Amino acid sequence: MAPIDHPTPRSIDQFVAGELTGPARETVLRHLLGGCLDCSIYARGSLERRAHGSKGPGAAGAPPPGAYEAAFELGAKGTAEESAEVLAERLRATTLWAILESKPQERRLALVAGDRRYHSWALAARLLEVGADLHWRDPGRAVEATRLAVAVIDHLQPGAYPPGLVHDLRGRALGGLANALRLGEDFAAAQAAFAAAWGELAQGTGDPLERAHLFYLEATLRLAAGDFGGAADLLRPAAHLYRLYGDAHQESRILRTLALATGYLDPLQGVALARQALQLVHRCRDPRLELSIRHALIWFLNDGGSPREALTLLDRSRELYRQFECAQPRLCQTWLEARILRSLGEPAAAERTLVAVWHDFRSAGFNQDLTLVSLDLAEAYMAQGKVRHALRLLKSFQLTLRAWRMHANGLAAWLLLQEAAATEAARAQALTRDASLYFRQAWRRPFPFSPSQDTRPSQDTRRHG
Repeated sequence: MAPIDHPTPRSIDQFVAGELTGPARETVLRHLLGGCLDCSIYARGSLERRAHGSKGPGAAGAPPPGAYEAAFELGAKGTAEESAEVLAERLRATTLWAILESKPQERRLALVAGDRRYHSWALAARLLEVGADLHWRDPGRAVEATRLAVAVIDHLQPGAYPPGLVHDLRGRALGGLANALRLGEDFAAAQAAFAAAWGELAQGTGDPLERAHLFYLEATLRLAAGDFGGAADLLRPAAHLYRLYGDAHQESRILRTLALATGYLDPLQGVALARQALQLVHRCRDPRLELSIRHALIWFLNDGGSPREALTLLDRSRELYRQFECAQPRLCQTWLEARILRSLGEPAAAERTLVAVWHDFRSAGFNQDLTLVSLDLAEAYMAQGKVRHALRLLKSFQLTLRAWRMHANGLAAWLLLQEAAATEAARAQALTRDASLYFRQAWRRPFPFSPSQDTRPSQDTRRHG
């Protein structure tokens, strides 16, 4: 086999800067499109050093999403005049989006199909940015923006851009669409969009970071569906790829999600992964991510038998919780405090806090979390011998679950817990923890409830029950 003729580091630097022309530019472009991992890593490092004004390796952080593709496009264009044209195209994209934003989705799609002004890479990239910005605040509008981005990509002029990059861009757009559909709880459509996204990447440049990003997005779908093992199987290779490329920020995000996928089943493993993530995250860059990592670490420390360490870390994190005005971080902080109080042997204090959290979650419409808080509150009642309080809560909440159209397996699990509370309160108190894990995994993915061995009825109870 003939040795591979790699471009020099200097030529890759010049390509990323848009300074190469003629055959030299074509040689580097063809080599990178061929999927050379080593040269792709160097090219991304070159972009990162340019972004941070460093002439050597090791600049902190990583370029923003899409920056590599933009630099790649500049390199492919080559001349300064063509580079200026790319920048002008981005400015036009902002104007075009302002026009589209004022119209209903059907009219937007018609404009994209019939007007060549909208057939630009820059507009597609702008729409993906819009979708990413909206996906938490308004999943429905995020779906519209990402669908529009796919439509723009479908109308790109053949030959205007390298085909591999177009497939990568379409794969990224379909992944963004799938993520928005997931947040809108249209799981079947999200899974179909992920399948299409993987098909596009199979025809793309082979960029490992495109695959890593899609691994992460699909893992969030698996996690939302309660498939913890399937999520972990996708997150591990994603973490490896981001580590290979030296992107500590994205690796920390992956490790946080991997901690969630493993920690509810194995709290000590969740603690280890959350600690790794916390070492990598940069607070000044993404305080929301740091908060979510700290929250997971505190949760799993408490579940893993270290409530005092969990309380210490929670006290040190209060300022970070206060930075966010939205309700969910504050509610989750209070819920976590109640769980720590329970672990420290203060069930009465835990009960008082959980009652307030219960009403707040009900007002906020967080149905799954409200179910889990109800189980914690029932356990707090039983720990104090307030069996009638626990039974009243469990019986009334069963009606709520029916109103939410909870599947038959979930209703059967709840009924089993009620029966245990009425006949064997000590076992029911432990059974609530099995039920909490069950309702995390089976909320949208029905399967039979299987209590752990030590919470099953004793032989005498089964014989005389």
